[in-house]
Amino acid sequence: MDSTPLLAIVERTWPVLLFALSITLVADNAARAGVFTSVAESLAHLARGRGRLIFAMVIALAVVCTTFLSLDTTAVLLTPVLVLLARRTHSAVLPFALATVWIANTASLTLPVSNLTNLLATHRLGEPSPLAWLRVMALPSLAAIAVTAAALAIVGGKSLRGR
Repeated sequence: MDSTPLLAIVERTWPVLLFALSITLVADNAARAGVFTSVAESLAHLARGRGRLIFAMVIALAVVCTTFLSLDTTAVLLTPVLVLLARRTHSAVLPFALATVWIANTASLTLPVSNLTNLLATHRLGEPSPLAWLRVMALPSLAAIAVTAAALAIVGGKSLRGR
């Protein structure tokens, strides 16, 4: 049996698997240390209970986290924060959970490091610098984020009104 294809697969996938394992350990340690609870409480306090403001802060946090840390990091680290935030503010969990996934996907267009697929694309595009990438992707990324945020606001609807 030829082990070359197996070695090629292992070579391509070990960094991704190592990242997944590492971010899972980070998330577990952060949860045990109370980081998620602290962030959720801080967001709720800053918004003073105003549903739409909390949701706007959630969108902003998801965009920043995804842009600079990656789609996967946002999904793993921000989801527990947003679920706790929804529970602490007696809000529907679904809009907050969807915000994590949908915004992470659209915000991952912003920089090459935001998504593993972008890193593959940079190779095909001649390895543009992050600034060159941003010049090309800024407007499409902002448009995708705005449309996604509007869709989330519609889905969240009544649960985001009031306090």
